[in-house]
Parts: sequence; structure tokens; C-alpha cells
Amino acid sequence: MFYFMYFILVLSTCFQDIPILKQMGNYGSSITSLIMIVFFIIFCFKERKIKITKEMKPFLFLTLYLMIINVVYILYMYLTNELEFYSIFLPLKACKGFLYWVTNVGLLVLLFNLQSKIDERKMLFPFFFSYLFLFIILIIEKFNPHLLDIFHNTTNYYESFGRIRLLCSEVSNTSTLIFLNYILSIMYILKYTNFKRFNLCIITIIFVIFLLTTTSKGMIAAIAISLVVFMFINANLKLKHRIGITALGILFLAIFFPKLMILIQKDIRSYTSIATRICMGFSALCVSLKFPFGVGNSYYIKVYANEIKKNIGFLKRMNSNLNFNEIYNILASNSEKNLAAKSAFLQYSMYWGICASICFFNVLFRLYRKLKDNLLIKFGFIFLIVNIVGFIDFDYKYEIFSYISVVLYYIDNYHKAKECDIEKDEKIFYNKYPINIMDCSKEKIIS
Repeated sequence: MFYFMYFILVLSTCFQDIPILKQMGNYGSSITSLIMIVFFIIFCFKERKIKITKEMKPFLFLTLYLMIINVVYILYMYLTNELEFYSIFLPLKACKGFLYWVTNVGLLVLLFNLQSKIDERKMLFPFFFSYLFLFIILIIEKFNPHLLDIFHNTTNYYESFGRIRLLCSEVSNTSTLIFLNYILSIMYILKYTNFKRFNLCIITIIFVIFLLTTTSKGMIAAIAISLVVFMFINANLKLKHRIGITALGILFLAIFFPKLMILIQKDIRSYTSIATRICMGFSALCVSLKFPFGVGNSYYIKVYANEIKKNIGFLKRMNSNLNFNEIYNILASNSEKNLAAKSAFLQYSMYWGICASICFFNVLFRLYRKLKDNLLIKFGFIFLIVNIVGFIDFDYKYEIFSYISVVLYYIDNYHKAKECDIEKDEKIFYNKYPINIMDCSKEKIIS
């Protein structure tokens, strides 16, 4: 029962653009957000208790803090009669935005508790299966992009951009979905399959096909940055590891860096995504610095829209080659749609403030240090952090918190193994030096 729930939850993270409940926005576009609540209730009824580790508590504290910020700004909006903006009822928007984060943390807690009921092989297999499933989706969308339109909110994406997006809303969202499942698939193959080298070559070839087909600029850039950061942080690596990672980095850059430059130049010339990211990101940073303790999940819209209007002229003067048409269209639409920073770090820095974001990344860095010598999981974790900072948002990107649950699983197992070693050493000591209680008289103790 528990393994079935775990398997379905991990696989469901592949479905991120389902037109199930359009009135709920992005929350209703993911199967994970819908089934997680049901599975959580079932787990609570069967187990009667939820395991919360020391490493999970900061996520709960951030949830409480975000709730307080939202309550404060909802009261402020009622007192100042600023309940609507862009025809949006802001208190309701605050509740929906807060629900995204609660679902993320709820998924993290549920997956970790389900993982504690299974062994490592069963824990890793759903990620390996999801990786192969995504490859099947890639093949289908490559030969017939409209065959899976039933799983998408927007059905004219391929005609507009000519890019494969798997079951996501856009290409940039495929980055973490592909790479994190790839990392955990490597773990599964190295530990639990025969013909390890052959299987490793197969999934690596599949990964290269993903890179060449989806043309995700964010994934190529994030991998390159992650390699540099990984080498810098792990300066004490063994020589063979350093040589291997350096060779891998040089090979990766030699193959994909020219492609990345071509994609960026094409984007600047023909599209608007880079200009949009720069303007949205810069404006979000300005908001987070002006409001270091955050403005909640709804009031940010008003502050953010005004900040974009202030900054767009300045950025236009800085670089006249950037295409800001998408920004102008977003502002002219008088809608909240696409009014986002395109970065989880910057977006949530507006929600709960730059101070809470610093605390959040401090939590992630502490988790990284506790991973010890698990280099593969460490590299995937760095890739995840790089994406959070610069390329993707948290909302409905449940593979991020699925990966964090795996990190918590290995940290928890490391603590358990350490406790077992201590108990084993104590048993050996007492077997070697047995204590006879009858000999522990007062005179002998004094002597």
C-alpha cells in the first residue's frame, strides 16, 4: 500500500500541465497536488503519526512565517480597502499562493515518511521508471506533437516555438524534471542492476537526446554552473575524481556551449524570454530589498507591477537590443498571468522577504554538508539550488521537493548507521571488559 502511494506520487511529478481544474490555476494543472492530499489523509489514518526530523523542522517554521505574513497583509488590505488589483480578489489570491508552499512541504513530509517504510532499492526505482517514462513521452511528442494535447492546457505551443516540452507547460520547466531523475537513475543502476556500464551508457545517451531535443537553455547553463560550483566547494576531492569531473566538464562545454550561445542569440533576436527574465528578476530583487520581511502571496502583485513599470525604461537604456514586447503585453493585459520572477529565490523573496530566503538557503546548505561523501546526490543537489536561484519557480515543480526528500532519506540513514556503529562499539567494549555489579562495592570504588 505505502509503496504504491510512493510510486504514484513520484511518477505524478511528470504531469505538470494537465487541464483538470483550470479555475484553480497552476495548482489544478498538476496531478501531484491533487492526489497528495488524499494520500496524506490515508497515511495519517493508517499510521496515526507523522515522523518529523530535525532537518524538516525549518521548512515547517518557514510555512508558519509565510502564513503570518499573509495574515498581516490581508488585514492591511481590509483596513486600507485595497482588496482588488487587476480584477483579482487579493485575500483569495493569498490563500491560493500559500497553498502552493503548503503542498510542497506536505509532499516533502509525506514522501519522507513513505520512504521510511521501504528499502533504498524501492525508493530509487520510481525515479528510474519516471526517467524512462519521460523518454517515451519525448519520442511520442517528437513524432506527433499533438498526440498528447489532452495532457496540456495550451495546445498551440509547438506551432509557436517548435520545441518539445514533454508534459510541462514550457521547455524551461523540463530542466529539473529530466536531470534530477537522471541522477537518481544513475544511483539505481550503479547499486541495483546487472550490466552496470551498459545500462549507464543507455541512460546517458537518453540524457543527451533530451538535451538536444528539448533545447532547454536553462538546463545547459545550470549543468555548466553546477560543475564549476561543485569543483569549487569540493576542493579536497581525490585526484581521480577531480580529473574525471574536469574532463566531463570540458567535454560537456565543448559539445553544448556553442549550442547554448546560438540559442541565446536567437532568443535575443527573435523571442523575448531573456529580456523578460532580466526585467522580471531585477524588479523582484528590488521589491525584496525594499520589503525585506516580505509582502505575502498576493499583495506582491501590486508592488511588483509598479516596480516593473519603474525599471523597464532603465533596462531599455542599458541594452537596446533586448526585446521587451512580452513585458509590455503583460502590463497592458491588466492580468496577473505571467507576472512572475521566473526564479524561486526571487519570487519567494517577495513573498516572505529576503531575510527568510537567506534562512531557506542556509537550510539547504546545511543539508548539503550532511550528505557527507555521496558525491552524485551532492551534485544533483547543487544543480537543484542553481535552478532555484536562476531558472525555475517552486510552484507545482514537485520534483524539487521529491529530490529533497531523497536527500533527507540519505541523511536520516547516515544518522541511523552512525547510531548503530556506536551501539556496536559499546557492545564490543562491554564484552571485552565485562562489569560485575557484585564487585562494585563502595570500598573498591574508593580504591
